Amino acid sequence: IGEAFVEAGVSHVVCCEKDDDFRDPVAIQFMQCFYREAARRRNLSSAFETAVQATAYSSTSKNLRQVRRRFHLLPAKPDTQGYHDTPVFFNQAVPAAKEKEFF
Repeated sequence: IGEAFVEAGVSHVVCCEKDDDFRDPVAIQFMQCFYREAARRRNLSSAFETAVQATAYSSTSKNLRQVRRRFHLLPAKPDTQGYHDTPVFFNQAVPAAKEKEFF
């Protein structure tokens, strides 16, 4: 499914290969760590790598290889260093919308 998002024009996709169990503790741990790092204003690549490492070395995971094979940051662009070094959330406050006058 991740590749379908890329083909549809989504610039960055974080995806996980799904096991039979929908509420898989490894995927939940990855997601919690990824969003925690993103909330700390880490860039996408850094948040993803930190989440992979934290999940791989946790007691819920069996080994690093298995975790590396499950989680993907797409599109894979090995020839473009820094492509995923983009903020997940805004770096600056979003300006408040101006109220429109209605007459």
